[in-house]
Amino acid sequence: MAASDLLAYYNEMADLLSAEGLDTSDPRLIAAVKSVEKMDWADLLQRLEDLHAERVYDVRVFAFSMYLAWRDGGLAAVPGIQAASLKAVGHNLEKFGPARKREAHMDARLGWAFATMNDDVVYHEKRKTPEWTTWSRGLVEATISEVTSTRSALYAELGKRNFTRCSEGLARFSQTFEQHASAFRLVANQAKEKAAEADAKKAAEATSARSFSDKTKLVPSGTTREETMSIEPRSRSEVSAGTQHLDLKVSPAFVELCHKLQAFESLIEKRKFLKAALVADDLTSVVSNFDPRTYFPDLFADFGKLLAENVEVLAEHWTQRDTLSWKALEQYYRVDLQRFVDG
Repeated sequence: MAASDLLAYYNEMADLLSAEGLDTSDPRLIAAVKSVEKMDWADLLQRLEDLHAERVYDVRVFAFSMYLAWRDGGLAAVPGIQAASLKAVGHNLEKFGPARKREAHMDARLGWAFATMNDDVVYHEKRKTPEWTTWSRGLVEATISEVTSTRSALYAELGKRNFTRCSEGLARFSQTFEQHASAFRLVANQAKEKAAEADAKKAAEATSARSFSDKTKLVPSGTTREETMSIEPRSRSEVSAGTQHLDLKVSPAFVELCHKLQAFESLIEKRKFLKAALVADDLTSVVSNFDPRTYFPDLFADFGKLLAENVEVLAEHWTQRDTLSWKALEQYYRVDLQRFVDG
């Protein structure tokens, strides 16, 4: 039997009229108490299984079963522990032994169980022990909701019975539980926000890709097809970096290049790495041998025309490339183009 199954044993109490429980001098109870004192949980589990097999319904055995269920299941076990406690202090109370001082025993022992659970959480969470790593996995929204709903009913029943020690132990544990529940919800909300931001970014990128396609128009230019493309900055950072809006005629080769770039991104996203490698190899070659005149012929048309018309005059000055005056003028050109032109 697993420790988490111990509480299920008490569901059989529905047909039980009453139980004698254990006398304080009973060696079985003394042995169980010693196991708790030694924190020998495997030994305690075996002793509780033996008592259950003998159909011993005792308040102290029930409290030990609660605690072992906690150690075995951690935070995920709390809803079941509270539900079993509600039955134990409610309509099943009279079926527990010992009959003498039954209420006082139940109040004290359940108070001990909840207080010890609280101490466990505080100690192990602070030290980030392996136990806490295991116990905290059960802290999910469903667990938090169940704990909240069963706790209210349990508090109400404890109030009717005037079980102050159990109420105090439960209050201590509940306060600690709520602190971790709040932290969990904060982290969960942050994760949702990040996921929403990622989805929004992905949607924006998809919209940008569609916008790129929508803005591309075929324009006849003699016998060669060229396309007019509107190029806009994608983000504020690009604007601040000096990116500007341009309406630029491009060649079909440039449009094909854009399609290849989009294909590479899509293949990487789909994790089709063999095909992506092939496209990347082609793109690397294109970049290495990139000739802007091939992709933006309209941009360089005037330059080519004027160069052809004035090449003989310009050639006379190219002979001065190695002179100091040329190098000084070149520096001026690279530093401030506008002043270079106006000066």
